[in-house]
Amino acid sequence: QADVEFRGGTFDQVLVLLNGINITDPQTGHFNLNLPVELSTIERIEIIPGNMTKTYGVNAYKGMINIVTRKKENYAGAGLSIGQHKLFHTHLNVNLVKGKCYNGLSFSRNTSEGYTENTDYKLRHLLYQGGLNFKPLEFSWQAGMNLKTFGANDFYSPSFPDQFEETTTGFSSLSISTRSKIKLSASGYWRRHKDHFLLKRQDPSFYENYHLTDVFGINLGARLTSKLGKSFAGFEARDEMIHSTILGNEADHPVKIKGTDHNFYTKTFNRNTFNSYFEHQYSYKNFSVSGNLMIRMHSDLSCKEDIFPGLSISHEFPGDNLKLYTSVNRSMRLPTFTDLFYKDPVNEGNTELKPEELTSLEIGLEYKLKGIITDFSFFSEHGKQVIDWVWLSDKYFYKAMNISEINTRGVEISCKYERSVQNTMPFIPGKTGFSYAFITSDKSVGDYESKYSLDYLKHKLRIFALLDITQKIHINGQVSFNSRNGSYLDYNPDSDERFKVPFRPYWLIDMKIFYSIHSMNFFTGASNLLNTKYNDVGNLVQPGRWIYAGFEFCISSDKIKPTSGF
Repeated sequence: QADVEFRGGTFDQVLVLLNGINITDPQTGHFNLNLPVELSTIERIEIIPGNMTKTYGVNAYKGMINIVTRKKENYAGAGLSIGQHKLFHTHLNVNLVKGKCYNGLSFSRNTSEGYTENTDYKLRHLLYQGGLNFKPLEFSWQAGMNLKTFGANDFYSPSFPDQFEETTTGFSSLSISTRSKIKLSASGYWRRHKDHFLLKRQDPSFYENYHLTDVFGINLGARLTSKLGKSFAGFEARDEMIHSTILGNEADHPVKIKGTDHNFYTKTFNRNTFNSYFEHQYSYKNFSVSGNLMIRMHSDLSCKEDIFPGLSISHEFPGDNLKLYTSVNRSMRLPTFTDLFYKDPVNEGNTELKPEELTSLEIGLEYKLKGIITDFSFFSEHGKQVIDWVWLSDKYFYKAMNISEINTRGVEISCKYERSVQNTMPFIPGKTGFSYAFITSDKSVGDYESKYSLDYLKHKLRIFALLDITQKIHINGQVSFNSRNGSYLDYNPDSDERFKVPFRPYWLIDMKIFYSIHSMNFFTGASNLLNTKYNDVGNLVQPGRWIYAGFEFCISSDKIKPTSGF
């Protein structure tokens, strides 16, 4: 299981898109990355701050990421890797382009016995994507499935280290767009997620729950380019429904759970969101301004209207090397179904939760010169009615609450260098750079022991390089320093007591060595090379050194390149 955090936010506060389609899970952000995508099929990942997310609807509270896959190129590839903890990973990708049509299929299987007790996993991905171009209409579609089973150790609670979870995610979408002066677009999507959770892996009768979530959505958009700039308008409608043994209100008619003998979905909940957005961009010489407006309605808020404006301004100085930019934005997030309804021996949701709201301001500078891009930004965010799970010592469980206000401020600095194609000298990095982020937050509430919102990465430094030793040998390395704010609650099973433990800062080194010949890549690598022991999420101990090796085979219209992943 993987989570996404952005600028001190939680995993629930980031919107996730796959090729521009919203695949965010309404049950919990823990499932947002249950994607039917093999890593080798990803072309790029776009990280988009909150001021640019109006067209994608609710829950882009801190921002969003858009995962873009490889599509319009001919290639076929396969790979195999093995490693410590009985790691075994295989993948197969095929993409064909012929005339006005393209089709692609990818499959992967990834298994391991885990780095410590009850951290084993089995992952399978299947994705089909295609497209057809009939001027002026262009069609694209995608469908996929993700199957996952894993030991959750004490991820959700240290009191029960034998947790287990299995999930199945299905997803499909269809998009149509025009290439006329007024560009029109329409898309529809469906996402289904099934979840089975055991608090004690070997004893389902102690505590287990089942969930079935369905999400349907449509998006309509229009874009007009004129002498006055670029204008955008659109509408999104999204329906979210869950059947569950624990999340929701009492169902009028319980539904039999497929694959079980005597279990029924006894709870259900449904909500709808409707969003209309408007945006206009205008540029004059080196000056650009963009204003946007989002109007949202939600069925579980008695269809109350919410208005969310945003404004962005930038100026490029003579020479086009230096750009100054600023933006102000307002956003919100609805409580997840877990926030509202979840209940087990150590966690309790809250049906009285209100949406959390955020007002953010950002000012930055970007400088470009001969392959070097440097960026500096300062941001200040004011969150109201922020949702988090807090420890109630008198009741001995976590409770979902609106914890009043949180003010977050931070700076981000990055510098990246990419070598030009003409420069083929050995030992000159193909890509190198660093990024650093500093964040500080203060809250206007009591001394809560936060499970998520108040435990953020205060310092994060990352240094990376892709070094070409020869034309065939490449080294990809990364060094990072991480210092998390706050503390977590550890658990002593002998005395049944909980106690605070401050997060300790830590260094990580990851390295991967490639040998490329023709259409083959042979590689070996290690994550956490120094075998650093650290806790990053709650009291869950993260993996130590993990060594792996393997090969990739790829026939493509582009020359095979070493991947940057670890």
